Amino acid sequence: MSLSCDYANFGSPFDDSDADLILRSSPIPASELAGENRAIATQFRIYKLILIKASPVFKRLLSETSESHLYNQLWITRDNYDNLPVLCLPEDRDTLHSLLAAIYPTDVVHPQTLEAMLRTCSAARKYNMSSALVLFRTYSTRVAPVLTTQNAFRAYALAFNEGLKDEALEAALWTLSLPQTIEFYGEDLSIASGPALYTLWRHRESAWKAIEIGIQEYTENVGDLRGWLSSSHGTHDSFPDLGPDPRNQFFASIKNLFPLFDVSEGNSAAPQSSSKQSKKFGAPFDRQDADLIIRSSDHVDFHVHKGILGIASVVFEDMFNAPGPSPGEQGRNTRIINLVEDSKTLHRLLTAIYPIDCSIPETLEDALSLLIACQKYQMDSTLTCIRSLLRDHMASLFTAPNSFHAYGVASRYNLKEEVRLAAQATLERALNFDECGEDLRFISGANLMRLWRYRGECTKVAKDCIRPRARL
Repeated sequence: MSLSCDYANFGSPFDDSDADLILRSSPIPASELAGENRAIATQFRIYKLILIKASPVFKRLLSETSESHLYNQLWITRDNYDNLPVLCLPEDRDTLHSLLAAIYPTDVVHPQTLEAMLRTCSAARKYNMSSALVLFRTYSTRVAPVLTTQNAFRAYALAFNEGLKDEALEAALWTLSLPQTIEFYGEDLSIASGPALYTLWRHRESAWKAIEIGIQEYTENVGDLRGWLSSSHGTHDSFPDLGPDPRNQFFASIKNLFPLFDVSEGNSAAPQSSSKQSKKFGAPFDRQDADLIIRSSDHVDFHVHKGILGIASVVFEDMFNAPGPSPGEQGRNTRIINLVEDSKTLHRLLTAIYPIDCSIPETLEDALSLLIACQKYQMDSTLTCIRSLLRDHMASLFTAPNSFHAYGVASRYNLKEEVRLAAQATLERALNFDECGEDLRFISGANLMRLWRYRGECTKVAKDCIRPRARL
């Protein structure tokens, strides 16, 4: 049974009787409300004029020509309450309170924790509230800093997840004084994505090189800095005045030497052009009696039969039973469904369900792509069949050199058998960030921690097996 949702009014100063808009926060989960069986959302009664002056995004949302896709993109829904329009936002009560207090003529309410500050900065960035974003960033870096050495990695992971480039870069700098080990990061790894770990690993190496270059430039310009501390501050002509905060001054001076820090790095893919001319795959997927065409991401058409695909996959059956032809194909008799898999993967998938010779993958990437497609389209019997065919080839597919890559991809798509095989293959290698290297982009922090624990259990079992023999 679903929980009922009640609304609580925030109160002053967001309760004016002549307000013309309501912003509603996301509900507080019932699990956080002792003894309650309902979710509570908080309503802020505000003035449209103040909101649209502070945020170009809300100005677009509240315009008469606003399109529904913008609401969907921002996860916002609309409602009415007490004869007023309501915007139901995904942000929580405290985040909305801080945002509104920053643009209203009232006392600013600054977030007090790292997580709250990053959520608020993310919301300000999302709604393009530039003045509020500057206000929060200034407060959190100069007035009451929330970033410390102890929480630097956690701050980095959270900022990266929220797409906050400046905050992620600042936190990444703080992590330079920390050991980059799985043991040290510990439970904070659970919130780090693969691209976040990869970007930090690559940036860390480049950052140290930038610092080395910066030190060389300083020493070339002003001489040996080691005597600076023993000299009177600013009285020696040969030493620069480093100011009250030499650490930040130094980093500011070499910031242009750092590599471009992109929070979307490692997680972007070039979109496929939809205007490219497609071509037929050919026999046996070119029969005249085919009643469906599936098109690969590299624009190869496979003429197939709904009945066969429908038996093999519920997902396919639902897909091509949806009403109406696909966009751009209105004039054709045979329906076309565009898929994200490439032609090589689709060919192998189709040979596994058609009564023809099965095309067996010869590389790890091809095997994982095929298994992922089976999992995605819920082709359970086909998945079992393919695994059976691959069993004799597993040793050549899952090797120590590709084990981290295989483990990351298999974990992401919950291919449990392949996760186990890849994890076993990693036992021949050390487990650290430098060893994982480029493969870090495929391994989330949570899965990296699981692998570390698995290897620890394997080590324990191996020691237990050795001890009794040692006594004999």
